[in-house]
Amino acid sequence: MSKTRDLPKGWKSVRLKDVADYYDGTHQTPNYTENGVRFISVENIDNLYGSKKYISALDFDKYKIKPQRDDIFMTRIGELGSVNIVIDNEPLAYYVTLALIRSKNILPRFLLQYIKGYVFQKELNKRALQNAMPPKINLSDIGEILIFLPPILEQKAIAEILTTADNLITVKQRLITVKQKQKQWLMQNLLTGKIRLPGFKGKWKITTLKKVMRIETGSRNTEDKIDGGTYPFFVRSQQIENIDSYNYDCEAVLTAGDGVGTGKVFHYINGKFDAHQRVYVMSQFDGIHGRYFFYFFSSSFLKIVSKYTAKTSVDSVRLSMLADMIINLTPLPEQQVIAKVLTTADREIELLTKELEQQKLVKKYFMQQLLTGKIRVQGAKR
Repeated sequence: MSKTRDLPKGWKSVRLKDVADYYDGTHQTPNYTENGVRFISVENIDNLYGSKKYISALDFDKYKIKPQRDDIFMTRIGELGSVNIVIDNEPLAYYVTLALIRSKNILPRFLLQYIKGYVFQKELNKRALQNAMPPKINLSDIGEILIFLPPILEQKAIAEILTTADNLITVKQRLITVKQKQKQWLMQNLLTGKIRLPGFKGKWKITTLKKVMRIETGSRNTEDKIDGGTYPFFVRSQQIENIDSYNYDCEAVLTAGDGVGTGKVFHYINGKFDAHQRVYVMSQFDGIHGRYFFYFFSSSFLKIVSKYTAKTSVDSVRLSMLADMIINLTPLPEQQVIAKVLTTADREIELLTKELEQQKLVKKYFMQQLLTGKIRVQGAKR
């Protein structure tokens, strides 16, 4: 960790307790009510006002420290160091799993960003109780964490830059959520015929998978995977491995035959690949569009196959379950257009997700530079 003499001119090294007060919440099991004062804990850290739990105003009156605007909540038990800031004066009750941090000699928005940063998070984890399950940090130890504190004008400038970056990330996340919901709506309506695309009026036909495709399992073992191999190797998880040989060169849809991925893992490919011996390979499509089938299958299979078991979860799939699975097919030309619509939606989501990851990397870079003084904000070096 940097020493004070390594800091830029005008910066100083302080401890959190020198610039903020900090408290924990109630240690008592809450007596929840239907309404009243919102009660928050670790699971609410990303959305403080999304909690649907409440306690009575009478119980809240017993709190010695009541949150106020610009107070910071930080998780101190479980997933350590996640933070959020109070944006208004709505009463909030909080559990012992959270620390409430109230700024004194530091800008709250700067402190919020500093807590998110690498330097603070590294020392937070260093001071955490190593053998505690779940992980936790004592309230007193939080106050001992060092903070590299710039002058007030630079605090403000840094906070504005990083808050703007956070806002851009939030906008992108919300856009991805909207696109995902739009795609889900399209799947629910186009794949069931509730909505027909313009120009299509043909009748749908009911058939089974064995009549419109070939269904078999792969022949490989997990141990056959090769890091950096030439071809995709599909195993019983969403992660795609690699291998240096292939048994298939075709368009196919694949799913796990057993294990934790049963009914949840789906892949589409058109090319050379290989597959695990407990992965089902569906190919040689006849009267059914491969990509269309992928969307139908991935959205419907778990619900359909669950009818074959009395268990709460599906742990294996027999070939007959797939072969006799009923599918209601629109004519092939409409399948092709539906597949194109859904593929376009997927590509939009994929592009937005890549942009989001890039924005997160950019923000991480600026946090590392600005919060240590390696990059100074022009006009704020006073």
